Amino acid sequence: MSVYILVGLFGLLALICVLIGWMLLRRKSWLFQWLKGTTGLFSILIAIFLGIAGYELSRFQLIPDDELPSLLKASISEKSKHSFIVSLTSLDPTHKEYLLKGDLWEVVVRVWVWSPVLDVLQLPDLYKVENVSSRYLSIEQEIKEGATIEILYKPSLNIWPILEFFSTFGMYQTESIESVFLPAADGSLFSINLVDGQLALEAVNAPAKAVLKNW
Repeated sequence: MSVYILVGLFGLLALICVLIGWMLLRRKSWLFQWLKGTTGLFSILIAIFLGIAGYELSRFQLIPDDELPSLLKASISEKSKHSFIVSLTSLDPTHKEYLLKGDLWEVVVRVWVWSPVLDVLQLPDLYKVENVSSRYLSIEQEIKEGATIEILYKPSLNIWPILEFFSTFGMYQTESIESVFLPAADGSLFSINLVDGQLALEAVNAPAKAVLKNW
């Protein structure tokens, strides 16, 4: 199932909620009017919320249906001392570069994973890179210079705390996952994989293998 079909399902649920709210609010019989009015307004609010949630998920990418899904590739290029470029290539493939200052780097990814009980519906699991950031090895320099954070995903309306709350009901799981900070070794190339709900960085070339061996 593509992400657009999933977004269409959210839109259909939102439309149903609008119709329920409109039908209840237009009735002239005011028996139980408070209950009807509250239910109608609540249905419309749910419809708006589902519409926003559907739009935000439309900005996500599909998690590959593999045993160890690889989400993206990350390569490091040194620009100058304490300055480097992180190049992220996703499965689209979309390639973007980010200039960071510091000695270490990390990636933060938000995932949306459906409960196994819904496997029969074949709903797609999704992900979105939220940010890539850096920091210095020296605490003094970190305090003086500060970390660099490149925001890659900014929601139109931050509904994620609400969605994270409703994930406790067990239908889906959504959270932001951070990779470990790694040294920004020039020429290193990593594959960023989703393993047991965590981000795992796999070395693709010799400089990356040296980073993981010595860090």
